[in-house]
Amino acid sequence: MPWPTNTVVFRILAFFVVATFLLVTMLPWDSFVVGDSPFISALDLLGIPGAADILNLVVLVAVLSCLNSGLYTASRMLFALSVYNDAPAWMTRTNSRGVPVKGVLACTVAGYFCIAAGYIWPDTIFLFLVNSSGAICLFVYILICVSELRLRRRWERESPEILKFRVWLYPGLPIVVTGLILVILVGMGLNEPTRAEFVQSLVSLSVILVAYGVRKSRTRKTGSFATASENAHSAADTV
Repeated sequence: MPWPTNTVVFRILAFFVVATFLLVTMLPWDSFVVGDSPFISALDLLGIPGAADILNLVVLVAVLSCLNSGLYTASRMLFALSVYNDAPAWMTRTNSRGVPVKGVLACTVAGYFCIAAGYIWPDTIFLFLVNSSGAICLFVYILICVSELRLRRRWERESPEILKFRVWLYPGLPIVVTGLILVILVGMGLNEPTRAEFVQSLVSLSVILVAYGVRKSRTRKTGSFATASENAHSAADTV
């Protein structure tokens, strides 16, 4: 596997686990104040001048980096969806360097729309986006575990050569992870402070499932699986 993938665990340990450990050891556990950054408090404790300005610069660079990676990911996702006829066909068009320019521009327009909506409805849009995406990541991880349980057994039987990386402790580990996530989701639904977040995430999931059902029904009627497969092969050659 490529080295960026192999070093993900070490980067998580360095940037999240170690950073959190240092904050816990430097700052009293009862000194947290809502609205104050613990990182700024730690830098002030070390006597670093201009700690707030330094951290604001770091946050700005991080936000711009997230924006850049978000545009990249979203435009390539639109490209992949259009390959399988799940998005407009013009999303597959690329320039001479293989960049889906129209997909990038579409994501940019969507970003400006979100900025405008957040400006017009500042107290509702952002809160809804945050709440509706709260449990979505947990739903995604459940689907990953279920896919691992179903597809690995099939691939080991039909095409074992495509399994380049095998998850440890299969099938116990995916089952345990799925069970723990379900416990978290039930807790979110029963706990009043997180109930709204859980319900709005269910609404978002319902919209996605309905869209998938409509798409699958249309695909069965038109029989476009073969066309999608051909588009996938030609797009892979283009990119």
